[in-house]
Amino acid sequence: MTAEFWKDCPRVQVDPYKMHGSPTVGAYRLAAQTVVECEELGDAPEEIAADYGVPLEDVRAILGYYHAREPQLMPSR
Repeated sequence: MTAEFWKDCPRVQVDPYKMHGSPTVGAYRLAAQTVVECEELGDAPEEIAADYGVPLEDVRAILGYYHAREPQLMPSR
């Protein structure tokens, strides 16, 4: 997912000097995409927050944002 996808998520930052400009969980060095991938692998938001040392509220907000906009990622037929 591009920075454009995450641009309106208040819990995501895009800093060209951090993680090569990848969208991250706030000021943390954790890609927003990683949060989504962890959930897809079966991790609960609480596990993701604990494993990566990020606020649970950020994880939940990012997953909520992703799921609300996920249809935008699907190619139209």
